Amino acid sequence: MKMRKYLAWLLVFAFVFSLVTGNTAQVMAKSRKTTVIKSVSLKIGKKKVTKKTYTMKQGEKKKLKVTVSPKKGKKTIKFTTSNKKAATVSKGGTITAKKAGTAKIKVTVKAGKTKKTTWMKVKVTKPSSMDKNTSTEQPETPNPVVDRKSIVVYFSCTDNTKTIAEYIKDSTASDIYRIEPSVPYTSADLDYGNADSRTSKEQNDATARPGIAGNLPSLTDYEIVYLGYPIWWGEAPKIMYTLVEKYDLSGKIIIPFCTSASSGIGNSATNLQTVTRGNATWIAGQRFAGSSSKSEIQQWVQGLDLSKTTSATGTVVTPAPDNSTPAPSVTESPDVTPEPGTSEQPATTEQPSVTPTPEPTETPDVPSGKKSIVVYFSCTDNTKTIAEYVAESTDADIYRIEPSVPYTSADLNYGNADSRTSKEQNDATARPEITGELPALDGYENVYLGYPIWWGQAPKILYTFVENCNLSGKTVIPFCTSASSGIGTSATNVQAADTSQATWLTGRRFSGSSPKSDVESWISGLGLQ
Repeated sequence: MKMRKYLAWLLVFAFVFSLVTGNTAQVMAKSRKTTVIKSVSLKIGKKKVTKKTYTMKQGEKKKLKVTVSPKKGKKTIKFTTSNKKAATVSKGGTITAKKAGTAKIKVTVKAGKTKKTTWMKVKVTKPSSMDKNTSTEQPETPNPVVDRKSIVVYFSCTDNTKTIAEYIKDSTASDIYRIEPSVPYTSADLDYGNADSRTSKEQNDATARPGIAGNLPSLTDYEIVYLGYPIWWGEAPKIMYTLVEKYDLSGKIIIPFCTSASSGIGNSATNLQTVTRGNATWIAGQRFAGSSSKSEIQQWVQGLDLSKTTSATGTVVTPAPDNSTPAPSVTESPDVTPEPGTSEQPATTEQPSVTPTPEPTETPDVPSGKKSIVVYFSCTDNTKTIAEYVAESTDADIYRIEPSVPYTSADLNYGNADSRTSKEQNDATARPEITGELPALDGYENVYLGYPIWWGQAPKILYTFVENCNLSGKTVIPFCTSASSGIGTSATNVQAADTSQATWLTGRRFSGSSPKSDVESWISGLGLQ
């Protein structure tokens, strides 16, 4: 009897034990299932650095943030470094840059019996007293490093130019300084499509000189200055004029470089050169795309033969024609709007899409007794429309410049560096021939001269016209059309080709869709009638 009770209790115990252990196994299985690590990602600040290289200055510290998926479950995280001489990492993930070099930071995450590893690399560079915060805070005045003879000074709104500047710095062991405006540019300021935006007004104002934040660095111990900027409306931003007029650059070798989506460096560097304080030596500049590789920059730097160029001579070196792919535009699309990059394109006004059949132009051999004549060139009739408004508003005669060889759509392809107009606009000597007789200008007092903006300048056929017409005693009133670019230096550059010493008034830019009332308002403000 006792034996039966004992067996019965034993069976009950066995049954209960099996239930308990079975449930425990299931719970443990579930526990193991929820702690399986799916992914591990790394960040420093807001920058993702998983399996990437992050650059730090010697002595700098950065906190490495680890994100594990799934978030639930108990986990342990371990940090290790492959090179303690270059960079160390604490148990909490703080990286300390020790010495110039590279270290691989390995991160191991464990949860239960599972684990997952990932990594990042830290590149430690030597600190430079010229390095500064690239934010919009006022820059501190850097102290020059005596054993370095070159410095990169640049302005950038969307970091395209910054990238190239840093490549040059690395390739030349230069110091570096970023120009910061006293009043930072907002997205509205950088709206190149708005003629009333801050930058539109600045770029069209020959006297504009935006203020620079903080004190400028001393250049006493530098022989070479790499000067960088984006292309805005075919020119350097006006803050660059502020810089070269404030600095005494006597005895320095200036090497300009710019960034653009496609425009060449054009006259931007030579225009800066004309207002530079001090007798500096200017080397031919170079244009880069924002996406240009470091190897391209290194190749350019290596090709600069400075061995025969001494800062003591003060010789001005005339830039050679730029052979980079031209285009109509603003280089750095303002970061905040579409890096003018990037997004930009204040470009060729008259879009090279439809090639019109040249219309015969009647040459007004005998002036009609009218005081004014409108002379214009147009490929897509945008400028023609404005020219006709001008003629109607001034009761003027009108003459259309026609090229001897009409421009085809292929010729007008500004995206092709080998197209006819690309080559013409980058050739300072290009003078396309005009068909038919030029107008007799005797008897006219005013000549309204109209053209589209191509690559930030007037088409080269305008130079053909002014070099072959006697404008003596005339008042020349230039006007242009563009999608958004201002008239810039296009009129003054054409004026420079006029040997007859005519009186040139300040020009005006219109869009192809400007109403007649805008033209009439401009005409009435000239006070010529």
